[in-house]
Amino acid sequence: MKRILLTLFLLTHSSFAFADGRENLSFYVGACVSYVVPGSFTFNGYDLEGTPFGQFIGVDLNRGQMFYGLEYNRLQPHCDYYDNYGGPCGSNNDLGIYDEGSTWNSYMDLADIKLRVGRNFERGKAYFIAGGSIGRYDWDGSDYGASGYLFGAGFEYELFKNFSAGVEFIARSIAIEGEADRSQVNTLQARALYRF
Repeated sequence: MKRILLTLFLLTHSSFAFADGRENLSFYVGACVSYVVPGSFTFNGYDLEGTPFGQFIGVDLNRGQMFYGLEYNRLQPHCDYYDNYGGPCGSNNDLGIYDEGSTWNSYMDLADIKLRVGRNFERGKAYFIAGGSIGRYDWDGSDYGASGYLFGAGFEYELFKNFSAGVEFIARSIAIEGEADRSQVNTLQARALYRF
C-alpha cells in the first residue's frame, strides 16, 4: 500500500513539474451501490452475494486529455451479524457481502484504495483501476483480517454541472488471515458523485 501511495505522490509531483497550462486538481465525493458478480467466492469455496451501499472520496489530476486519480471507497457499512442484527446490513446481513449459504459469514468494513488512470472526454472519463482492498471477515463469530489487490475499469459521465454518474467493474483477490486460499470478490458498482 505504501508503494501505491508513493507512486501516486511521485506521479502527481512530476506532472506539476511539466505543467503545460492544462492541469487542474478535481476533488469529488459520492455514494455507490455494489452488486456482487456471480463467480465470486470465499476462501473456503462458498459463493458470495450481496448489494452493499457505500461512499467514496477522491482526487483527480487532469493533465490535458489524461487524468491520474486516487480514491478511497468504503464499500459497505459495518456488517457484524452478531453486533448489528437488524442494523445497517439488514436483519439477515443481506445488505453486506456475505456467504450465500450462511449470512453470518461475511465481510466487514471492506474498503478499496484505488489508483485510477484514464482519458478525459468532453463530458466523461474512461479509466483503468488498480489498488488494494482492506477489511475483516467474520467467520462464525470470529474476526479475521482481510487484504488483497484489485484491478478493474470504469466510466463516468457528467449529467449536469458538477454532478456525474458512473459504473465500475472491479475484480479483487483477497487473502483471509491464517488461510492459504484466497477469496475472489468481484463487483459491478453504480456510482453518483459531486465534483468540487
